[in-house]
Amino acid sequence: MKLALDHHYPTAITEQLRTMAHDAVAAVERGWHREPDETLLALCLAEHRTLLINNVGDFMTIIRSWTLQGQQPAGLIFTSDASLPRTHAAIGRHVKLLDDTARRGRRRSCTHREPAGPRDPRTPPIFLTYQAARYLLRLLNRCRCSLKEGFVMPTFKNDPVESSTDSTSPAVIAENTNTTLNAGVGVHAKSAAAGVIGESTTWHGVAGITQSKTGGAGVFGAGDTGGPGVIGTSKTWIGVFGETFGKENGPAGVWADGHEGGSGVKGHTSCPGAFGVAGFHLTNQGPGIYGQGNPAGLFNGDVNVMGALNVQGSNILQRIGALEQRANNTAQLETRINTLDQKIAELNTELSKLQNQVNNLTSRVSFTEASINDLTARVTALGG
Repeated sequence: MKLALDHHYPTAITEQLRTMAHDAVAAVERGWHREPDETLLALCLAEHRTLLINNVGDFMTIIRSWTLQGQQPAGLIFTSDASLPRTHAAIGRHVKLLDDTARRGRRRSCTHREPAGPRDPRTPPIFLTYQAARYLLRLLNRCRCSLKEGFVMPTFKNDPVESSTDSTSPAVIAENTNTTLNAGVGVHAKSAAAGVIGESTTWHGVAGITQSKTGGAGVFGAGDTGGPGVIGTSKTWIGVFGETFGKENGPAGVWADGHEGGSGVKGHTSCPGAFGVAGFHLTNQGPGIYGQGNPAGLFNGDVNVMGALNVQGSNILQRIGALEQRANNTAQLETRINTLDQKIAELNTELSKLQNQVNNLTSRVSFTEASINDLTARVTALGG
């Protein structure tokens, strides 16, 4: 039997097995430790190697998928950390187990039964340590298996299912292979509390990915009885973050529709100086906020503009400044006109005085002329 060990087992196990004339390799020695679980299983199949692994749940999912496709692995040996930990202290026990298994094909501490009748040479051997066998039997006792229906998970009541792994593979994989529009979901969780909770210490608590080209969402939330469809909170950064790399058909990092009287986007804040809604263009090559409608914008309160205000290509602030300058010039002109009017009034007053003086002089001249004429007449009368 040719053996291969997953990268979580000490390489000293394979080194000792090779000294015992066994064909054994470690995944780390072949560079297989970077490969996904299914690729690792395929590499072992290509070399007809039985793989020693600890992750029963993930590999049984792969085996189920292969079985439905008519494909089988070369062989599997499952262990459990509860009975055979993957530590340096247990290297000797691993070597003894694998040496005995490779030489005789079975061991009393392993659960392994040959099927009745001749064994199909294409069917791989599967060896289980006691704890791994208990896990697998507990799962199989609650499942129905058939060639037509495949592997059907049961309903676990008051018996929570726990799955854990320290590999790069998921601890739980749920797949619905129905490709029709009426396909069921991969996972359906229901609770009076949270249906699904996702936690992470380094990245996303919950991640959703879609390959839909017809509007399917990576993550979708709906509130059927008055609650929000999606709530996002953060203690240090953004509550809800949206991002897009699209360039056509109006892509948006966050899209909001308001139906039946609702607002498309609504922002509230109670922090002094903060913004209810804020929009920023990081390169200053486009608007931070764009509005289209009739009117495009409605403001209930004071409006502060910290830069230029353009309307149809015209800078309103510049035009207002020019009008204010013209208003200032008009005010100055009005002042000068008022001054001229005052001077004209003064000149009219002086002119009236002069006119009175001229009239007085005219009267005196007329009187003088009358006196002269009278004297002339009297002189003539006296014979002069």
